Amino acid sequence: MKLNVLFKGQVSIEYIFIVMVSFIIILPVIYSAMMQVQISIATTKAEIVCNKITSTADQLFATGEGSKTTIVVNLPKYIDSNNSFVSGREINYRLYTHNQGKDIFSIAKGNLTGTIPTSEGSHILSLEVVNGQVVINEGV
Repeated sequence: MKLNVLFKGQVSIEYIFIVMVSFIIILPVIYSAMMQVQISIATTKAEIVCNKITSTADQLFATGEGSKTTIVVNLPKYIDSNNSFVSGREINYRLYTHNQGKDIFSIAKGNLTGTIPTSEGSHILSLEVVNGQVVINEGV
């Protein structure tokens, strides 16, 4: 009887050990997969923001001088504020993840000037055609 109890205890300990080792092996894989999903979502959000700004700017540019509108954009995390910019006809957001930079950009039909937000979350942007260029500013 005593031998049977000891054997059951040993099986239980071995089972717990196998489960713990399995978790130790599986958890990094799950973490890595989750990070890749987050990066993919951030990239898609940044692409949506770039395309929304440039398509709105193109519509305003086509309508002509004095045209004005506001849009709401939702920025992802991982944006590198030092390397995100408006220049010429380009809007560029740099995502910085896992020691890598990835540029997300969009090209407008007309010249763009102004500033773009870089912090995570929702932002209201004001776009207006002034002197033949679309001026982008945060806020109304």
